[in-house]
Amino acid sequence: MKKLLLIIFINLLLSLNVIFAQIEENSFDFDGKTRQYSVFLPQNYQPNMPVVINLHAWGNSISKWMGYTMMNDVADTAGFIVVYPSGINQIWNGRGDISQGDDVGFISALLDTLDNKYNIDMFRIYLTGASNGAFMTYRLLGEIGHRFAAAAPVAGALSDLATNWKPSQFSPILIIHGTADQSVLYDGNGNKYWSVEETINYWIRNNNCSLQADTLLLPDIDTTDNSTIEKISWTNCSNNSSIIHYKVIDGAHHWPGGNTDFLINKDGNLNNDINSSAEMWGFFKNYKNPLANMAYAKSMEISDIYYKPESETFTINAELTNPDNHPVSVYAKIVGDKSVSKDSIELFDDGLHGDGNASDNFFSGDKQLSDLSEDMYTVKLYTNDQTTNTVNLFYLPKRFSTKGPIAFERLEITTSDTIPNPGDRIKFSLTLKNLGITDTVFNVDVKIIIMDTTILNTTTGTPKFGDIAPGESLTNTSRNFALSFRKDGDSSSVGLHEFGLKIYSNGELFWYDTFTIDVVTDMESEIFTLPKEFVLEQNYPNPFNPSTTIKYSIPKKSYVTLIVFDVLGREATTLIQKEQSQGNYEIEFDASHLTSGIYFYRIQAGEFVDVKKILLLK
Repeated sequence: MKKLLLIIFINLLLSLNVIFAQIEENSFDFDGKTRQYSVFLPQNYQPNMPVVINLHAWGNSISKWMGYTMMNDVADTAGFIVVYPSGINQIWNGRGDISQGDDVGFISALLDTLDNKYNIDMFRIYLTGASNGAFMTYRLLGEIGHRFAAAAPVAGALSDLATNWKPSQFSPILIIHGTADQSVLYDGNGNKYWSVEETINYWIRNNNCSLQADTLLLPDIDTTDNSTIEKISWTNCSNNSSIIHYKVIDGAHHWPGGNTDFLINKDGNLNNDINSSAEMWGFFKNYKNPLANMAYAKSMEISDIYYKPESETFTINAELTNPDNHPVSVYAKIVGDKSVSKDSIELFDDGLHGDGNASDNFFSGDKQLSDLSEDMYTVKLYTNDQTTNTVNLFYLPKRFSTKGPIAFERLEITTSDTIPNPGDRIKFSLTLKNLGITDTVFNVDVKIIIMDTTILNTTTGTPKFGDIAPGESLTNTSRNFALSFRKDGDSSSVGLHEFGLKIYSNGELFWYDTFTIDVVTDMESEIFTLPKEFVLEQNYPNPFNPSTTIKYSIPKKSYVTLIVFDVLGREATTLIQKEQSQGNYEIEFDASHLTSGIYFYRIQAGEFVDVKKILLLK
């Protein structure tokens, strides 16, 4: 009988088309990384629902964060979607001090992904997070605030990143913070982050709020939690926005009303007078985003990261999101770190400026950059949506340099055995040179790029070089690089191998170069040396028929041409015409297409020139 009743109940639910609440785990690739997120769909989910983005605290998994904030329960009753993104290594780059990925770009791409997958209400996207997630909430609100209708950070504050922000709209914001928070101090922590008062004042200025606030002491519902809450409200703000602060008196680093089974911090008082998730929704539901369909830039690229100080063509490309095809103008500003050099470039979407097809939201522009002194430059992109009369700054600026370049000069093996053989582990130092004329390049360091991983077991070492003055060469001295070559494998490690160099200043990549290491057999090692000077050897055999071998050495990276001429000076064949790194080279010259006689081969590598005579006898 019970089984029959259960079947009848299930069939009844199906006939009523009831959709149960569910959690979906998703991911997509962004910026070369797979980014994870989970979506809570409430019962009776349907398209065009509002969304709350809920950012976890430092080191918290998505499942733990769901359990702690209990926002799913509120969403299931109120009818909104909750999305739980995961930071890389469960950390958010909220203060710009963690080099782990583009979290701002990821969240922006996530919103577009959600719209494609769930057809969400783009006018009602809300944002919250606690602790490290609150810092990220502030950053998202400051840099891409045009994508959110309102926000509610918990136990976080602004950092000095905010001094560079120009939010594109008034931002309704609910701030929850405990006065006894020992992890993110209520009164701030010097240069690390601002006080709650300073944070609130920033948004008061941004929202053009009256300084007059209303204060209400909320009922002390839980008299055992040793804390109370003052609700402080600034409601007289532009565009009907408001700022609400829940000041948790004697509250610690917690999400008030959070589930004690999933605490992010076991110290201090957890206030239970409010349910933070419910209070947030009560705040959020009053707001829609007036800029949801605003045109804005979603990506920007520049043509290079190093330019010579003299005039060169600079190209910038950008992709825009413009759902309602608003009229828009796009321009970039170029500003030097220390010089007064400035320039601006207008970008076009007319199909005539290398931007692809007209009106496809891909913009491009170029300009001859003249009179740029040696300096580091920042490129900032602005979009002016003429329908909303709103200028939006793309908050991932690009950088380029006219200093240097910093280039590879030489390599020195520092192990006792200076001849690399298969199976050897070698240590070596690198010498770099600043080819610039006027400016020192500061805090130089490099990363070695392995072109062929089949020849290596391991590679270690990231020594720093420090500051390199113009014209100066500098060798790393703190510690050496190390490479271990395979003894056997799918590919022989014997031969000349090229490695890439990424060269940085103050942690920013500006230059590329290459160097080579010649791995030889034990027999070859008896005669192997890294070249110290330019050498063009006599061919062997000579006389020859029909082929001969020509060997040469170059002590530094050079553009090499090796050409064979007849006795009348006419070019017979070109053997080499390309840039080559330091090393010993040999090439076989096949003269089967030539007649017998005397010929000459001539090498030019930089300023080095040499000529040898050869005799072809058939």
